[in-house]
Amino acid sequence: MQLIELKNGYVEIQAIIDDPSCHEYFTENCFSDNPLDGEELTEHMMILLVEAGVAYNIHQDEPDETPKYILEDVEVCQVLDVLCEKDTNIYSPWGSKCWVYPVGGGLPKTVDMLDALLTLQAA
Repeated sequence: MQLIELKNGYVEIQAIIDDPSCHEYFTENCFSDNPLDGEELTEHMMILLVEAGVAYNIHQDEPDETPKYILEDVEVCQVLDVLCEKDTNIYSPWGSKCWVYPVGGGLPKTVDMLDALLTLQAA
């Protein structure tokens, strides 16, 4: 995965297939049975996900145990929603369509890119 900084504060996230000859398809699912430790939560800013209720401590009922955090049944848009500024949008182009996810609430929608380009009002 690669982050590319664009102008005006926009960031593009690109997912690249390791071996294009193996006919893999993109998915937003990521599976790992290893719980996150405290270092990952602090050094990698995962604490934001815990505070937002996206990640949780699997030992929350056992106060003597070292906290171990995990992401389970979480979609990428939920993670991005926590990490992005409220009242902005997450854009995910897909062919001639673009999926638009409003950060902080609202319903996501799919926009036809050709229709949007043809009706764009430029200043």
